[in-house]
Amino acid sequence: MSKSIPAPLVALVADLCAEQETHASLDSLFMYADATGDPPMGSKPIKECIVKYGLRYLVGGHILAGGMAPSKTLRELILGRDIPAIQ
Repeated sequence: MSKSIPAPLVALVADLCAEQETHASLDSLFMYADATGDPPMGSKPIKECIVKYGLRYLVGGHILAGGMAPSKTLRELILGRDIPAIQ
């Protein structure tokens, strides 16, 4: 007898996988388990969309606007505040 996995459990596992795994590591796990079918094409269209709008992706799920280097360093920003305790 086949029983469906409850949706809340699927959502919880999906969240945990998103935090702990990458697309490449998930593909590898599925290949190791002899899962049938091709991996979904989820990441490539997303990356193309990010580039199309001038954004960039950083490891950890951070998407930033623009690709230019910051105009000031952290040191310059802190010293520019003129806080005697930091001097």
